[in-house]
Amino acid sequence: MKIKRAISLFGVSACLLHAAESTVEKLNPGTPTPIQRAILATVPDNWKITRSPSVMILTLKNARFLNSINHPPAPEEKLWADYAWTADFMIEVRFTPALSQSEYDVLVEARETLRKARVGKDPFYGSQYRGEIDHFVENTIPLPLCQIGSTSVWTSCNDRLGSHWVRPAEAKELERKLVVLLATQGREYKPAH
Repeated sequence: MKIKRAISLFGVSACLLHAAESTVEKLNPGTPTPIQRAILATVPDNWKITRSPSVMILTLKNARFLNSINHPPAPEEKLWADYAWTADFMIEVRFTPALSQSEYDVLVEARETLRKARVGKDPFYGSQYRGEIDHFVENTIPLPLCQIGSTSVWTSCNDRLGSHWVRPAEAKELERKLVVLLATQGREYKPAH
């Protein structure tokens, strides 16, 4: 039963993270919920907002990214001038029926199983690359940020691959504000054990 539940929750998680932007553009926004209104009040004017009752996509157009490794030693300003590129940065916030504690624990257990299997089979994922395997696991089996009333709230960002991509300061700041806002509005999930 646990395996079926994990597979089912894994499917839901995958759908949450991989919605195509083209379908998001067609969503009917409807009236914002109270939590969506709170999020809208936090988002700066220069961000594009696309939303429906179950998803919000916050987009910073032409944001600047920088690879934090494999560049020559140089002052930070020079690195941003010579090696940065522009792309849209998106923060996705999804709203689903609330997960129970047991469902949340199944996801936590599935994450740990995947992490152990991945580290054990591939020498690339040794201790020095622990951050990359954690990023892989977190994106493969996401966890909700919190529960607000009868809703689980999930967030994700297109932060490229792992910790090697430096995100724009404005994007990092909004992401931080949203996490604080959402965490204070509801109850954070915590593993049972």
